[in-house]
Formats: sequence, structure tokens, C-alpha cells
Amino acid sequence: MSLTFDFFNTLIEPVDKNVSKRALKAVYDVGVKYGLTIGFDEFISKALAQWQKVLRKRIEEGTETLYDSHLLEVFKDVGMQSSKARAVIKESTSAYFKILTANVQLVEDTHEVIETLSETYRIGLISNFTYPPFIYSQLETHNLSDFFETVTISGDHGFSKPFPMIFTHAVHSMNMKPHNVIHIGDSLECDVIGAKKAGLKAIWFKRNDDEQQNEGEYRPDLTIHQLSELLEAKLDSLINDTRNCE
Repeated sequence: MSLTFDFFNTLIEPVDKNVSKRALKAVYDVGVKYGLTIGFDEFISKALAQWQKVLRKRIEEGTETLYDSHLLEVFKDVGMQSSKARAVIKESTSAYFKILTANVQLVEDTHEVIETLSETYRIGLISNFTYPPFIYSQLETHNLSDFFETVTISGDHGFSKPFPMIFTHAVHSMNMKPHNVIHIGDSLECDVIGAKKAGLKAIWFKRNDDEQQNEGEYRPDLTIHQLSELLEAKLDSLINDTRNCE
């Protein structure tokens, strides 16, 4: 049996809710250095609008947009010429992820949970992320790399959760069958529904009590509120339960 985990907001999280804004401010400052003239609030508005397009592509098409392509569209949208925008991408990407790297932390009990579970189960990671180097560096920084047999990131492959292809790729890379894999993640749509559609079992790491459980066709096999609950959960029974939950 294998377990696969989502990454951002499942194993690692921002230290506060303003991290993204601070990182975007670093990007904006680089833009100003290269001639950007609009105000920061307008820049944020346009950046968020472009990000919504990335999210829609994930949900509607199952495709990923690399971070530099996303950022290029942001700079083009604020009126910067493409030739100049491309020159800004490398510096602004570095600025963004420098801020992000300095302002993320492991979710409580992550290391203990992953280390303990790896003694019994094969462990994989399935993440939607536009800039894969960040994830690889974080796994190294937090001494998690050795626990993961496979790391599947949407930015590396071009396809994303919730579409089944990314789950299927991860499962095949571990030489497993979908029904012998449990996926754990915080997103009801991307992690739970996506995993269930691909034939995996799914555990919902419900971090927001305001979010209601899906009452539709694809429901989580288990809901947790702390990662440490996985150490007490009867994971084998989820796999051995052959009832059709879909």
C-alpha cells in the first residue's frame, strides 16, 4: 500500500496570510526598476486576475502554466513590452521565491508523521505547483526528500490536479494500482475529487472548518483536521474496504 501527499497547505504552509502579498511586492519592485509605472494595488489586481486564469485552466483543462509564463502574462497585462518583460522574469522570479522561501514552515507534525508512516508505507508526493524548483528545495531544506519514493509536480509534467492523469502518473511511477493508494490533501476539489476520479482512496485534510464537505458523488474516505491523526487512523482498513464509495 502507498500514500501520496499534496504539498502546499498540506505539508508546508505560509507563516501568515500576507506572505503572497509580500512576495508580489518584491516582484512589483523589480518591475518598477525596469520601468513599471502603475501603482502596487493595480499590479496586485492584475496579477490575481491572471492567477485566476491559471486556476481555471487547472480545473477546466487539467493543464499547468509555468510560473515564468504566468509572470510574463502579468507584465504584458500591465503594459510592459514583451521584449522587456522577458528580461525581468528571471530577476522577479528569484525575488518572489526568495520571499516565499523565507516565509514558509512545515505544517505541525509533518516530519514526524512522514517519517513514521514511511516505516510502513511507500510514500509519494503529488503537487500542483508552477515552479518545481521551490518544492525540491523545500524537501531538501526540511530533510524530507529521502522519504518520498516519487515526486510528481504539475510544473514538471504540464498536467495538474484534479484531472486523473497526474495521479495516474504518480501511481504508475510507484508501480502500484490506484485502489492500493491513498491520497492526502487539503483541497476538496483537487485532492479528494481528483484522487477519487482516478481510482485512489482519498483523505481530506480539512483545515478550514467553514468549508463544507462535498455531498456529491466523490466523497473523502476519511476527514482529518491534524496530520497527526494519520498515525492513529486505520489506513489499511481503507484500502481493504472494497465497497464502492463512488
